[in-house]
Amino acid sequence: MVMNVYVFSGGYTADKVFNALATFFHGQSWGHLLSIIGMIALLMTAARFFLTRDHNGIAAWFAVNLIIPAF
Repeated sequence: MVMNVYVFSGGYTADKVFNALATFFHGQSWGHLLSIIGMIALLMTAARFFLTRDHNGIAAWFAVNLIIPAF
């Protein structure tokens, strides 16, 4: 199925995003995608901690990753 998407700007970026989504959907499993998302989230949380030295960001990351999958 092909859908035309028209953009005013950022067409190159939109093309790359849609190609990445197509690659993930044809991948082995959702586990691979979730592990990539988890690694990116962990890296962003670590960067936020090192910049602000605030432990609440780490606590929020653990809460989101432990509580949301439980439900």
